Amino acid sequence: MTKQGAGPGAAARGRLPRIEADPSRPLALALDSSGPVEVLAVVQGPLVLGQIQARRSRSDGDTLVASATRLLASLGRSVQDVSVVACVIGPGAFTGIRVGIATAEGLSDGLGIPALGYLATDGWAWAVRDCGAEVAVTLDARRGEVYTALYETAAGVPPGRVGEVELQSPRDWFGRLAERGLDRVRLVGDGALLYADLAREVLGEAVWMDPFGSRGPDLVGIAQDALGRLDGGLEDPKHTLRPLYLREHDGSRSPAPSGS
Repeated sequence: MTKQGAGPGAAARGRLPRIEADPSRPLALALDSSGPVEVLAVVQGPLVLGQIQARRSRSDGDTLVASATRLLASLGRSVQDVSVVACVIGPGAFTGIRVGIATAEGLSDGLGIPALGYLATDGWAWAVRDCGAEVAVTLDARRGEVYTALYETAAGVPPGRVGEVELQSPRDWFGRLAERGLDRVRLVGDGALLYADLAREVLGEAVWMDPFGSRGPDLVGIAQDALGRLDGGLEDPKHTLRPLYLREHDGSRSPAPSGS
């Protein structure tokens, strides 16, 4: 928003109006530790304050809370300023999902604020939300399988998920995409990168991939959505912190929330 005090005479005095974050506005912290790349984003009011992506392990004893605290401090904010937490609930690594949800629950309980759950595939779709094509999120699930979800995109609107998030073989996934007869489909995710040759074999010229590789999920859109739900009273039951596991041995197999 425009800095207060920048009236008509401000420019003449050398003080031009600026866009600045209002510290009194609600602040959202978004967390994703479900995959090999840890992602955190901070949004306050209508403004994006920051987002970080880091490929790292937890072997150094560091915590997701410590990462969030450092990010907030670098932005002149603290954990106490957070109004709502948005957390990725899966699918992904069993331990990473548990760490993310435990962190979100801890912040929620400690600060008395809401905590909302989002799918891992949502962030990847948000990263290319203005591409104007259907987006096939393809995440490496190990063991020769991928986590998959299809999204519709259009400029100026959030990506909308088509169908459910699933666990399947890359060949089955690309085959199902080919059956849709799409002129173009945007493939994103580390699984798309891992199985790029197979995707081109099955989908041919319909494949659209980033020539520079996987750009990673975008949690800014998720943080903005959380702020919108906070403003709307958080009556939507879809966004809970129930973990989403798509393998029986990873925990209690649970269905993906409906919608996106």
